Amino acid sequence: MITGDHEKLSDFLYRFIVYMDNLSRFMSYVDKKEDGCWVWIGGTDVKGYGIFWYKGKTQFAHRVSLLLHNRVKELNPEKQVLHSCKSKGCVNPDHLSEGTREENSADKIRDGTVLRGSKCHFSKLTWDKVDEIRQSSQTVREIAQMYKVADTTIRLIIKGKTWITD
Repeated sequence: MITGDHEKLSDFLYRFIVYMDNLSRFMSYVDKKEDGCWVWIGGTDVKGYGIFWYKGKTQFAHRVSLLLHNRVKELNPEKQVLHSCKSKGCVNPDHLSEGTREENSADKIRDGTVLRGSKCHFSKLTWDKVDEIRQSSQTVREIAQMYKVADTTIRLIIKGKTWITD
């Protein structure tokens, strides 16, 4: 065997072993459901999306799934991964595709999975508080200080730009 070929084979085998280790480790955090979803049972972020240590950093599991299952060679940082099954915990590559931020937002609104209002994990307000804000005769600054939010938040609520009912 020629030295160059030996090095190429060695490099190939190393990359294959690393790939199989990553795939095996990844799949150990997957629970395959009857509906076809592969539910991520590993760690999650505050929004409930799976996270996975891959290539030296923590990454979203649904993004890594596309790579490990050879659906994309590399992820486009300008694109997001969309879930056709409406489940943010799903990592089945058959349920995932790359799309734009606008497509992802439209999907979330259509599917009712968008975190809006009090469903948002970092919301300081509730619908009752928003109703109080809209009925208040106090200044924007006074209301903002009372609820410990920015003046802009109060203005947008009063103008009907945020906390909108469907």
